[in-house]
Amino acid sequence: MQSNITQYPYASIKNEKLTKAYIDAMHPQTCKERLQEAIQETFSSGEAQRWLSDVTEVAKHHIKSLNNMNMVQAQSVPLNELMFLGHLQRELSLGHVQTILEEFNSYQVQPARVFWSDTHQKYVVVDGQHTVISLWVIYTQAFQLPDTQQVPVAVFSGKLEDLGSDQVRTLFLSINSNAEDISEADLHRLYVINHRLNNDNSKNALKHAMIQNVVEAHDMFFTQEKKMDRFQPGALTRFSEWKTHTPNVLTRFAEYMKHSGIVKKRPVTVHEQDILMEFFRLHAIDNSATHWSKQDVRKVYDWASQAFNHDFVKHGTSSRSFPDSLYVKCRNAVQDWVDKDPDVADSIAETWSKDYYLMSVVLFAESLRAAKLGVTLPDEKTMRHFARTRCSGFWPNSSHLV
Repeated sequence: MQSNITQYPYASIKNEKLTKAYIDAMHPQTCKERLQEAIQETFSSGEAQRWLSDVTEVAKHHIKSLNNMNMVQAQSVPLNELMFLGHLQRELSLGHVQTILEEFNSYQVQPARVFWSDTHQKYVVVDGQHTVISLWVIYTQAFQLPDTQQVPVAVFSGKLEDLGSDQVRTLFLSINSNAEDISEADLHRLYVINHRLNNDNSKNALKHAMIQNVVEAHDMFFTQEKKMDRFQPGALTRFSEWKTHTPNVLTRFAEYMKHSGIVKKRPVTVHEQDILMEFFRLHAIDNSATHWSKQDVRKVYDWASQAFNHDFVKHGTSSRSFPDSLYVKCRNAVQDWVDKDPDVADSIAETWSKDYYLMSVVLFAESLRAAKLGVTLPDEKTMRHFARTRCSGFWPNSSHLV
């Protein structure tokens, strides 16, 4: 549908409205007036009526009867009548609670969405747990008031028991599907719970259950960058790669992290995970039936610790500050490659700026080959193909492999 650009410049309409905003403030509008004004600004007269007819038909199609409109009921309830069921929620983030309290503005408080539960004789919070917990801290801790203070809620029609926990979790996911603070780790947790409690054997649920089994068996756990437990031993803050790799690759990576002892000492770094998982993916192409023994894992870990402190993280640009990091070795190798072949300088530099970890995979694998540790490695042909297709042809010379 064409906009009303031929009748009157749209920019003029918008700017004129801004100029006369003080007039609008003196003339409140009804729903009908508000909608008509917006339509008239956007469409010609014939198009305006067509637009309204179209959206009316959409409403009729999706809402067959007013009986299907189970609207929430806004009300206030005492804090002590609200409760949480862990299997219906993501984990509580203390960092998120702290942020709410530090930036608290009563005008931004949104009602928690709740169901009444006959079983528990309380309201069960489905969405808004961080807001509720923050209000509890304010009332009971900061001002030493009883937990009978009233807080705003939106009560869904029906009872929790009428829906079932799996449907409530689905509702939670639909409410929060576009929320910025819902992480993949949160969604992963809900999939796993639904699989274990409700025998959800859908493709997604089984994939998440497999990932969780691997993580649990190797002393790791998923969390987020904003959570306070991200510094705990075995913490994983990047979930996306776990969805893209095969169980074979995930298991090899997990075995490496466990047998090296890393997960007992510190969190797993994002770059460490990215580089090692890609390395094991390439390793699996040529050695699909070959697993490293515990002794092999130890050999590689000990070599990496000696060669670059098992440090895959980009700390900065000064090689003098971090002379042993894999990042610095790779950066120097990239610079050497660019100096040697100016014709590929732009493509190498672009790859380096976007995905330096891909080049680090090449350097890691070929450094291992040069070290001659006696462990199975991705075939050099596979590595060179990877370098051509993913790293603009980058290949380190021998001086960078030590």
